[in-house]
Amino acid sequence: MMKSFFDANSIRTRLIILECLFVVLIAMTLGLTLGSLSYKEGLKEQKRIAVGLAADLAKRSIQPLLSPNSSQLKDLVNNFEGRSHFGEEHIFATILIDKHGNVLAQNYDRALDKQDQETSITQAMKIEHPHIFLVSEDKYEVIAPVEKEGRRLGAVIMGYAIGHYANPVARIWEALFITLIILIAIAVLGSLGFANTITGPIRKLTDAVAKVSSGELDVKVALESQDEIGMLASSFNKMAEDLKNTTVSRDLLVKEAAEREQAERKVARLKQQIEFILGATKTGLDIIDSDFNIRYIDPEWKKVYGDPAGRKCHEYFMDRTEICPDCGIPKALETKEITVTEETLVKEGNRPVQVSTIPFQDEKGEWLVAEVNVDITARKQAEWELRKAHDELELRVKERTAALVRANEELRDEITVRKRMEERLHYLAYYDALTGLPNRSLFLDRVKQGVARAEYNERFLALLFTDIDRFKSINDTFGHDVGDKALKVVAKRLSESTREGDTVARLGNDEFGIAFIDIAAPEDIILIAEEIMKNVSQPIMIEEKEIFLTLSIGISIYPYDGKDTNELMKNADLALANVKKQGMRAYQFHTDEMNLKASEFVLLERNLYKALKNDEFMLYYQPYWEMNTKKIVGMEALIRWKNKDLGLVSPAQFIPVLEETGMIFEVGEWVFKTACRQIKEWQDQGYPVIPVSINVSAVQFRQKNMAEILERIIKEIGVDPTFLALEITESTFMQDVEYTRSVLKKLKDTGVEISIDDFGTGFSSLSYLKRFPVDNLKIDGSFIKDIATDTDTASIVTAIIAMATTLNLETIAEGVETEEQWKSLCLLGCTMGQGYYYSPPLPPQDAKKVICQKLPLSSISHSPSLS
Repeated sequence: MMKSFFDANSIRTRLIILECLFVVLIAMTLGLTLGSLSYKEGLKEQKRIAVGLAADLAKRSIQPLLSPNSSQLKDLVNNFEGRSHFGEEHIFATILIDKHGNVLAQNYDRALDKQDQETSITQAMKIEHPHIFLVSEDKYEVIAPVEKEGRRLGAVIMGYAIGHYANPVARIWEALFITLIILIAIAVLGSLGFANTITGPIRKLTDAVAKVSSGELDVKVALESQDEIGMLASSFNKMAEDLKNTTVSRDLLVKEAAEREQAERKVARLKQQIEFILGATKTGLDIIDSDFNIRYIDPEWKKVYGDPAGRKCHEYFMDRTEICPDCGIPKALETKEITVTEETLVKEGNRPVQVSTIPFQDEKGEWLVAEVNVDITARKQAEWELRKAHDELELRVKERTAALVRANEELRDEITVRKRMEERLHYLAYYDALTGLPNRSLFLDRVKQGVARAEYNERFLALLFTDIDRFKSINDTFGHDVGDKALKVVAKRLSESTREGDTVARLGNDEFGIAFIDIAAPEDIILIAEEIMKNVSQPIMIEEKEIFLTLSIGISIYPYDGKDTNELMKNADLALANVKKQGMRAYQFHTDEMNLKASEFVLLERNLYKALKNDEFMLYYQPYWEMNTKKIVGMEALIRWKNKDLGLVSPAQFIPVLEETGMIFEVGEWVFKTACRQIKEWQDQGYPVIPVSINVSAVQFRQKNMAEILERIIKEIGVDPTFLALEITESTFMQDVEYTRSVLKKLKDTGVEISIDDFGTGFSSLSYLKRFPVDNLKIDGSFIKDIATDTDTASIVTAIIAMATTLNLETIAEGVETEEQWKSLCLLGCTMGQGYYYSPPLPPQDAKKVICQKLPLSSISHSPSLS
């Protein structure tokens, strides 16, 4: 077989023989493996049968053991049915013992060693279930306990020989191993011989090629084989012979070069003639290939546009980076048809041309496009003059006709205009021009009529004063056009929330009045107010901007809050003002306390104007620390106001007044400067510098140039902006998502950090948060208060921390006051904490000592520090 293998006339034949050899090898291996598996399965079946026989004998022995009968037990052992199934060569010994290990009956076909028998009996006393043990290479011992109703009666010991199922398995694997070694040796020898039959001739061919390449054309390759390499050798010998016989005449080459040079001169002269004709007729020519490369360009165009220098046609002619949308070249290459379009040459003074796009093939078969550009300036001028004359004629006709029509309608129009003006004057006297609602004058008249009606019917009248919360920020952010559209939407929603016979009026700017006539009970107005707030608070889409509006409502009831129109109006206005001071987004009925609160507001406003001049404001600093190590990682600057007459005033009292009066801008700038100076002072004195965060009011956040003001202060004081952070409440973030995103980007560009304050009390979502460039989330203290005792609160905090971790944000827990709260937050994975558990707000001198760790926190005097 090996000889026929090497004598084969084809490499392909040799490969087939080698493949067959490997197939035989694989088939033999599979056959031997399957045989071995079959023997193993037979052995497993024999063992299962042996265990079943022993169990069957144990079952038959139950009754004889209950009433001991030695002759019956011996007969049972001697005449055991299982022996007839397999003959003497399988069951060679059977022993029946009682529960004490005494042999009651036995039967041997072969002699048993006494010591082995005692070992088997000892083992049988311990076994609780049928079990089979290997005794020697072809012998097993099967033990089955004899039990009845859980009581041990004795045991059966059975010797079992597997006969021919033992040694064949081992012999099969030995035969398999030897066969594999032989077959692998044959395969290796065959592969080496096959490789030599290929590499030897290839080396000869390689040497011959090297000689031919060096100039020896008499080389011959002597290979007698008839396979593919022999055919290759024959082809090589023929090629070498052809090269030897091939000669080139030098005279013919010189003559061919001269003829080629003469032809090129003719082509050049023809090209000059074509270019002269094209220039004389103001016709331009360029040739473009399928990749939009310029193969040829008219010399006159080259003077205007310059050298193409490898640029694409759209780059050269149109200064475009992409193919022109209306280009005829792709269409001409696709359809192989001539197309005609008109274009304007911008670089040639907007000269109009007619472009004929002509596809053709060059001598190599490549498709090109010739663009022939014919000047049509004269034609366009003639068309324009003709069109102009036509338009002038039509215009004269229209003017004559219009004059006649105007003359006929002028009198009628004058009457109509005068009538409309009278109606408009009447409308403007009683209705708002923007919303179409009644104005203040008509509203007062309707309220007056409603009071009289309520008095007569002994019913109630409810007067609601409402305005839009922070409406000024909408005008400042989006412009007054968007603000006007928002007012129209609010007016429409208020009208839809009232009954027929009630009156909704616009009293001025974003203020509206609603008069509910003929109310049966004052409690009914609660549902109405809640419905109004629900309807108006729905998002508004204006010019693809989503705007969230909320209302504040003040309510006065006739006759409890006034007997006439003026008193009802005044008390409703006072109730509205009180809602605004308490945080907006709510409604409130008028009470007697409001007059007193209005007086207090005026007093606070007067004193706040003096506070900045008298240097009555101060900043306290409350540390926040790393949760696990309790190491200080930052401070929060908190404003305080100490008035000589009022004493220490809570920020909750004076900050709403600052926001409503607009003084928050001046005070906010003072806070920025003071905090930056404090950071700079600590840094210049060599103290460790940690970040200081500053609270930004919602009104202050709407200040258009807040980022510029902050950047100016940072540069003016020379403080590192990375030690500065701004805290902005979650509700402020969500008032206008796009505006918030733009402002935050400007603030981040200054280098400061951004924290979301009071997180969890607003309406933010993961989709919005991931769009904001923020660094920290400050979890509102209302969640921290019950975190150690309320599982629902703990679940909310866990969700907030998980969301922050997903967005790569740090978390700061506010209002940590007890050790239990601190431990709970550590377990939940909160990053930082802040609160009285660690430290109250401190004046600058005490804050400095805490930073330097020169004064224990327990020794710091808890000076007055309102949160």
